[in-house]
Amino acid sequence: MPIAPNTALVLAMAATVSLPTFGQDLFEMSLDELLEVKITSQKREEDPQKASLSVTAINGQSLSNWEIGSFLDLDSQVPGLVIGRSGYDPRPAIRGARTQQVEHNDLVLASYNDGVYQSRHAQTMRPYLDLERVEILRGPQGTLFGRNSYGGATNALSQKPELGTVESQATLTLGSDSLLEARAFTNMPIGDTAALRFSLADTSRDGYIENRYDPDLSLGDRDGFLARGQLLWEPTEQASLRLKIERWEENSNGYGSFGYKPIGIPIDESSSLSSPFGTLFPLIGKSENLDNSLGTSGAGIDFANTPQNDGAAEVLRDPYHINSDYPSQERLEEDSLLLEWEQDFDEIKTRLVLGHTDFSDFRIEDGDFSTYNSFAGGQRMGSQTTTGEFQVISPENHDLLWVFGIYYLSEDLNYAFLWRELSDLVNNAPDPTAPPRNEWASWMEELRMRTKSLAPYFQITSKISDSLSFTFGARHTSDERTWSLVGLDTDTPAELSFNRPVIENSNHQWERPTWKVGLEWNVDENSFLYATGTTGFMAGNFKTGTDEYDEQEVTAFEVGYKTTTDDDRIRLNAAFFFNEYEDLLATTFVDQDGTTIGVVDNVGSITSSGLEVEFDWLPLEALHLGARASVANSRYDDFVSSNPFQTGGQTIDGTPNQFQLHDSQVAFSPDLSVSLFASYDYQLANNSRIVPRLMIRCNDDYRANDEPYQFARQPSTTLIDLSLAWHPSNDAYSVKLFASNLTDELKLNRANRFGGDVAVVDYAPPRRYSIQISKSF
Repeated sequence: MPIAPNTALVLAMAATVSLPTFGQDLFEMSLDELLEVKITSQKREEDPQKASLSVTAINGQSLSNWEIGSFLDLDSQVPGLVIGRSGYDPRPAIRGARTQQVEHNDLVLASYNDGVYQSRHAQTMRPYLDLERVEILRGPQGTLFGRNSYGGATNALSQKPELGTVESQATLTLGSDSLLEARAFTNMPIGDTAALRFSLADTSRDGYIENRYDPDLSLGDRDGFLARGQLLWEPTEQASLRLKIERWEENSNGYGSFGYKPIGIPIDESSSLSSPFGTLFPLIGKSENLDNSLGTSGAGIDFANTPQNDGAAEVLRDPYHINSDYPSQERLEEDSLLLEWEQDFDEIKTRLVLGHTDFSDFRIEDGDFSTYNSFAGGQRMGSQTTTGEFQVISPENHDLLWVFGIYYLSEDLNYAFLWRELSDLVNNAPDPTAPPRNEWASWMEELRMRTKSLAPYFQITSKISDSLSFTFGARHTSDERTWSLVGLDTDTPAELSFNRPVIENSNHQWERPTWKVGLEWNVDENSFLYATGTTGFMAGNFKTGTDEYDEQEVTAFEVGYKTTTDDDRIRLNAAFFFNEYEDLLATTFVDQDGTTIGVVDNVGSITSSGLEVEFDWLPLEALHLGARASVANSRYDDFVSSNPFQTGGQTIDGTPNQFQLHDSQVAFSPDLSVSLFASYDYQLANNSRIVPRLMIRCNDDYRANDEPYQFARQPSTTLIDLSLAWHPSNDAYSVKLFASNLTDELKLNRANRFGGDVAVVDYAPPRRYSIQISKSF
């Protein structure tokens, strides 16, 4: 297999610096040493066992041990977190907060990269490379994080340059679907007060979704590159400056723009009409079984009389096969810059964090999912985001702890849903006598939006007694959006050019205070109890034309208990939560010229309550057992959404064909989810070590969409990951074998209705294997 230029660069970089690296002895370690991590979730460094919030902190070594390579892998370690996916966009859900709209809306589970807000969903897919840790906060973070940290927040923190240390490491991974991944980092001091750190990753992988029409058009492939450079300068013991530059690219066939797999049209056989509860028929052409003529050229764009099946129906029941002719494409590019300045004075600490990100996302796929040359659909997005945050922080050894700060964000966003007409159609089939059209749909419009957000905030923790403390925090967020709609230039329909004014400079402002109150009780040296109440909100956004939808709000209550045994061999964290969400979004579907456009609006509320548990145990010096579990009751309250199928709904308040979701389970919110894991560090006679690791993830059944589509039900699953690592006596290198989804379970990422009443789904990858070789220099 030839090595790509980027891969060769990664491996060459790792050889530029050399220093023997001695492995840490994993025997006779406590949990605190094994899982050692500090968090900065409350803007100061602290022990997560003494923090009055639900936070899972995973250090860099644990990320590597458990093969957590991106945001998508976090659900194995975070209680209650379920991550769906549509196209390239993750759709996380936690504590009843689910991801409904991903196009131009904000994130329900806010994402941060080194404390800098990531405004677009696809940005959370950046690979985890050379990280110090990842912090995942569960529940609204309306005080210290604030900006749309509605369901929680994740913060991926890069490994900073280290002064006086020379080290480098390279890792090469080979695996299923022709996986070739090379990673490397190197750390170089500059004198006594500065250091550089460079981190690179290059990944290529064939698709796991085979295209029978043309294997080169298979989906689920990877061709990505991430490069990071950092400079740390500490001119004095009280001051430090960090500068970080990153470049991230993905250029592949992708995963389909919004989903990749048509599975048929659900039909109510008694009426011959489409229904969310009907039987799936492989209708790619004219129906010979039903009275009406369902089916179209490809996957069902309307209900006209069309030719017979074109071959796509042959793969409808196979989750990892498609049969389409149009070459899908996923192209992401991101450049980011971070400047972080910290200064300690006698009685206060100040921190300034400035960030700028330039992100673009272009994706397109076969619009009819077939071998007909009819349509292509996708999206084009560009986002330029600038953020700034200034904090003043009290000393850490005082009875009164406080943080004051001010946060600013500005984003310029361009978003367009794309629809390309490839041929003239006759009876919904390409006209063989007409020349190709290759024209963008005349109705397309580009949204151009500017968002400005400003939020001052504070949080104070005061001791009431030696063991009891009180916390109060507040934030006032002002979000202003100004948007315009620009139509396609109809004089040049073959070009993707938007210059026809439709709506100019509509705007709206949303302002909300959010707060946190809490009591903390240090029961004894090893046990900590807390109770908190918090609020959060997501600003409203563009709906259609000059209209906007309103903000979404949440009020949350939590009681938590954290404890370790005296010998630091058992750690147990438990949190009871109760969340109420108001004015949540649902989607109304509008069919337009062969495709479906979703329009969102505020329609209802959700109540979610439950218990989350994190448990770690070292029964033997080299054996680590752990569990993450969530028992939850997440249900819709009065919640009405539209039924896009012909029949199957009910009349609600005079509007026909609606769904009332009251008391049904929230999407991506199983009642029970459990992760069990074990690792054993076995020392051989020659002082080398082998480390087997086992991860078992069990989820109760849940729906992969708000609406009660029968085809959107994910049955209960049990996913098993297994690895075996070998480390020589000096730990200078290691070899690891890894198998994911060992039982080859079929996991539904997302299910939805597309144009023509076609059911479209997205599945996670099947069983995969890999071998990884790491070398420290």
